[in-house]
Amino acid sequence: MGKNKKSFVVIIAALAIVVAGAAVYFFVPGGNRSAPAVSGLTITTATMGQNGQVNGENYTVSVYYPNVSGVPEAGAFNDYTLALISSQINDFKTAIAQNDISRLPPQMQALANTFNIRYSLDGTSTDYVSAVFGSETYLVGMAHPSHLLTSLDVDLRNGSVIKLSDLFAPGADYLKTLSDITTADILRQIRNGTYSSTPDFVAQTGGTSPNADNFQVFGLSPQGLVVHFQDYQVGPGVSGPAKVVIPYGELQNVARPGGLIAR
Repeated sequence: MGKNKKSFVVIIAALAIVVAGAAVYFFVPGGNRSAPAVSGLTITTATMGQNGQVNGENYTVSVYYPNVSGVPEAGAFNDYTLALISSQINDFKTAIAQNDISRLPPQMQALANTFNIRYSLDGTSTDYVSAVFGSETYLVGMAHPSHLLTSLDVDLRNGSVIKLSDLFAPGADYLKTLSDITTADILRQIRNGTYSSTPDFVAQTGGTSPNADNFQVFGLSPQGLVVHFQDYQVGPGVSGPAKVVIPYGELQNVARPGGLIAR
């Protein structure tokens, strides 16, 4: 290999590290890290880190996650959180094992695969805690990291995970309601220049269509139901994730009577 070619490989390897590191630094899921204080409820940030190898490939894991205390069902939320994190770390390690880097230059093969999780809180109350986890995965050889949002909403009254369908009346066509509202709001954001996409992109991906898969990342907040959209769901990757906050008043015709969004 000539001197110029060696230099090129070293530069590419360095750029891969910079790109991965920059993406980790700048990626923060929507919402605030803090939420309105609730009597007795305390949320602190805990951390977790790992370094190791899978099939001879290096990896690092860095996780920031919420730890709840001061309320009877705090343990349930924390257990769900740790189970979610553990599952995603295991998926990351499986992906490393399946990632063939044998054709990459030695300098590239020596790089570390990275997995990071950061969180934000959509809201807390005496009845619930709503958290959103933003994971970022970089496998050696990838052009850029991939991102995934996952929500965890826990009912503090009984320690159960809140499913989207739990919020709405049985038989209500709530998916159409969510689709209509979020489609209009994303198009408004595009027109206002607050989110970089196009109406054609939204239409082609069907990212706000009345499909349950489109609304699986959600949270409860004092302002309303928060719907989070993944990278590429309603806009190009460079635009990142998007979100829509739906005031609870706009959902009363489909809300479950006596439920968490009934007002």
